[in-house]
Amino acid sequence: MNQEKHLNMQIDSDPLNEVALSTGGVFVQSTNDMDGGIAKISGLDAAAYVLGFSPENLKPDGRFHTLKVRLARASNLSLQARRGYFAPRGAEAQAMIHREELEDAGFSHENLDGFPLQVSTKVAEMSGNTHKLQVIVDVDMHAAQFAKQGGRNVDDVTVEAVVFDADGNFVTATEQTVKMRLAMRACKS
Repeated sequence: MNQEKHLNMQIDSDPLNEVALSTGGVFVQSTNDMDGGIAKISGLDAAAYVLGFSPENLKPDGRFHTLKVRLARASNLSLQARRGYFAPRGAEAQAMIHREELEDAGFSHENLDGFPLQVSTKVAEMSGNTHKLQVIVDVDMHAAQFAKQGGRNVDDVTVEAVVFDADGNFVTATEQTVKMRLAMRACKS
């Protein structure tokens, strides 16, 4: 086996190379050429597109799923893609979906209509020229569809407050989940 082929096999089996490939990075190894390594890293195209996808009908099996990404027209473009992804397992999958839905809603520019809640804010000046933002959420639960468990109406409501500056840049976010376990009342007709 020639030396170049052996070096390529070493690089392919290196865990750091795997991390670089799976996260969109560039891997430089086995070289004392610092300038060449920096040129390789900094020589990436200035114009780049990062695409993502959310698989439909994701099975929460924890297995590795391979991805194949190709360019329709290769011309003078280059492509870098991960080899695949691990599907989450059961409860982990639900938590991931929930997290993604919250993030999407928090960064969305669309207004949600028809959801029975009122949001108001208060700003209080604190010591040391700092401010405290209070977000008050009033939710009308009359239309809520509760699950029935052990003689109780059960539901969780999660509210995420996301703060952006005047230029639309993300500042901070916080979330709170209220777990409702309400006793059912007998209705008289």
